[in-house]
Amino acid sequence: MSARQEATLTIGESEYYAGQGVLFEGSLAQTGERQIWLEFHMNRPGDAWTVVPGSTARTDRNGRFSFRHPAPGMYNISLRVSSAVGATPGRLFHAHDEMTTVAVAPADGTLPFRPDWSRYREYTSYPAAEDEAFSVTVDTSPEGGPILLGRTVALEERVDATTWRKVTQGIVGLNGTVRFQRTISEPGVHVYRARIGGWLGFGSDIGWNTSFPVHVYVLSRRGEGVQPARATETRAPGTTQPAGRSSEGGSSGQRYGWGETLYDFAYEWGESLSDAPYKGKVPRGTWAETSTGGGRAGRHNGGLFLESKYGVVAPRDAGPGDFGTTAATLRGNAHATGRWEVRLRTWEIAEAGESFRVRVELVPEDPAKRACGARTITVAEISPSGRAVRYGVTTPNKRRAWTSQRTGVPISQVHHAYGVEVTGSRITWLLDSQPIGTVRSRAALPKVPLTLRLSLVGRGDREMRHTYAGADWIRAWDRSNGRSVTSAHRLRAGRHDLGC
Repeated sequence: MSARQEATLTIGESEYYAGQGVLFEGSLAQTGERQIWLEFHMNRPGDAWTVVPGSTARTDRNGRFSFRHPAPGMYNISLRVSSAVGATPGRLFHAHDEMTTVAVAPADGTLPFRPDWSRYREYTSYPAAEDEAFSVTVDTSPEGGPILLGRTVALEERVDATTWRKVTQGIVGLNGTVRFQRTISEPGVHVYRARIGGWLGFGSDIGWNTSFPVHVYVLSRRGEGVQPARATETRAPGTTQPAGRSSEGGSSGQRYGWGETLYDFAYEWGESLSDAPYKGKVPRGTWAETSTGGGRAGRHNGGLFLESKYGVVAPRDAGPGDFGTTAATLRGNAHATGRWEVRLRTWEIAEAGESFRVRVELVPEDPAKRACGARTITVAEISPSGRAVRYGVTTPNKRRAWTSQRTGVPISQVHHAYGVEVTGSRITWLLDSQPIGTVRSRAALPKVPLTLRLSLVGRGDREMRHTYAGADWIRAWDRSNGRSVTSAHRLRAGRHDLGC
């Protein structure tokens, strides 16, 4: 019989990123060699300890253990070491976000003209002069996170909304920064970002990440040329609560017994947008990010996160630079019929400007079949300042549209599960696992493989309110299990003006 002792657990690092390897050391209450594994707990009422896949290790004959495993990305999650005979106490985790910044300045410290600094914002937009060198400084630890020496950093320039071209590359130094130098010979607008390479050192598995886009306005030596619009007066920014409320209802998959997912994206362990989903029957697919303005799609707090310009999820994110459209589109796991659901919350800073439209859509995976936006199932379209969920489907055939909305829904800072089921004869929309609308017309069905797209939709170059949209999980199911759902509310056919 094994002897008993105190179960202990210490974590070797106090500062870490999601996916960074941390040291787990301690002992079980029982001596003897045995298999152990990590378990996590979300620290919410009703939650249980859950095994972390791929986290097994072994104790020595004294019941002691020492191993490394990537840190979780979710805030305030607990981990413990468990075995068949007992577990250690849990330890609370709170990973740093990778808040990479890009700053631009004249290489010699001065510009040949006096800039109107009210037009520019740090880490978002900068002036430069034609034929004069400027430095581009990438800081991989601006908020005090760990410095990963030798990590690769590529400076990229935007070609179009979907394409970035690598300009040059460097490695992270002792102070966490990399500096590049550029010279542009003609006035114009150039958009740069930093792409931070993946990191596998010391038990880590951190996926690649990017900074927010930075707009460099290259002016003539007299200060002439295209510049950003002057900032409009802003109201006092409201708070950006770090934690949102959850709606009632939960997952449609659980409610209707849809079984194992085809895929489940959750970004809980430092994954990049090109990493496969962490579980599912068909665990494949990558996310393609597009941006026409200052926004970015990336990971944050264990989820896929869209933000309208550089920010730290705090009231100081208010100010100019929020424009254009930012989107993330899934590639490589499309289906013509099935079930999809996204648990998402959104909010904005109370400042001048319009609200972005936050959309969850099913679009043809083949862009040539999207009919310039006319062949789309809108799972949900919401405004962070509104109380309505709009949904529907459009087809290029006779420009028909079936649309509706559910009003009186609290949106700001509230998690909702937005879902849809597509069969061979109808479409049903769900909100927090409750069916809210059905179309029973075969003419409405896209009849092509569909994929998810999440987006912050702006109005061209018009200044908008700083906006956040975070998806806790993104799931799909086939139709082989559980109940199919319909709603008594039937959408009526109308017309749309979308398309080429």
